[in-house]
Amino acid sequence: MPDSKQSSGANGDARGEMNTGGDVVGRDKVTAGSDVVGRDSIQNTTTTNTTSTSFSSIEGGPTARYSVIGIIVVAAIAILAVVVVVINAYVSPQAAPGPVMIPIQATQTAEAKMATQIAVAASTSVTAAPTAVEIASGDFSTPAPSPTPPPLVIANFDDSCLPKTLVGGITGVTSNQPDTMRADYLREPARGCLVRLEYHIERNFVTFYLKLAGTNLAKYNTLSFDIRADPAISIPAQVKVELKRSDNSEVATYAISGITAEWQTISVPFASFEPFPLLSFTDMSELVFTFEPDHAGSVGAVYLDNILVIVR
Repeated sequence: MPDSKQSSGANGDARGEMNTGGDVVGRDKVTAGSDVVGRDSIQNTTTTNTTSTSFSSIEGGPTARYSVIGIIVVAAIAILAVVVVVINAYVSPQAAPGPVMIPIQATQTAEAKMATQIAVAASTSVTAAPTAVEIASGDFSTPAPSPTPPPLVIANFDDSCLPKTLVGGITGVTSNQPDTMRADYLREPARGCLVRLEYHIERNFVTFYLKLAGTNLAKYNTLSFDIRADPAISIPAQVKVELKRSDNSEVATYAISGITAEWQTISVPFASFEPFPLLSFTDMSELVFTFEPDHAGSVGAVYLDNILVIVR
């Protein structure tokens, strides 16, 4: 075999041999790695390469190091988030108990509010608000209307036929000379006591009054009374009725007509009095029947009985 000379990492001599990284290439043979290739034969040899690795070769440089650090940070954040979720899941139910807010009252209040508006729209009567029992049971049916108050009798003159009312007041007449008004409290068979009013008017007017002593008439809406005329004297064409309150500082009036010699019951709604309404129907002071010559005539006589207020 021709003589050859090797030098690490250098080219071969002029005879055409080349050594590349420990491999020698000549005219007669070529060695690649640890395999030698010749003209007549190929020899296979096994070469064991030992690679020495350090920690710096694993990291590979600044970019690789930053990538590894980023992965570690992201993993740490993810682990922390999982820990927080787990802690909240187990700790929150064990927190100190607070007030339990259940909007049942507000909802029921809103529903109760709607039920009352429907009831009022369907009826002119005033309905009461639902009770606590109705709210608790969820029963929002329309409450029963308040019971109608019984009639309030102002005067029926049956108490020994005396000039007084049944609401703590008295009755009487007013007139200015030469006008006169007389009130007689009589007992009539099958009827009991009543009052007879006879008048003579030349100049002004005369009245018959019933003191109401501050009576509260706010629960009522109608004045009712029985009346008839004495045809032997004269039948008035018209009599004026007055409601007064607060020491007569407010006055509302209504003129009644159609009086006959027969008993009849006349009912006058408060709303028919003028002007209407009074500021209120509390603290009522007087109920007055006024006779004026232009409407009642200069002379006449009427009977009154069962004067009361009612709800109609």
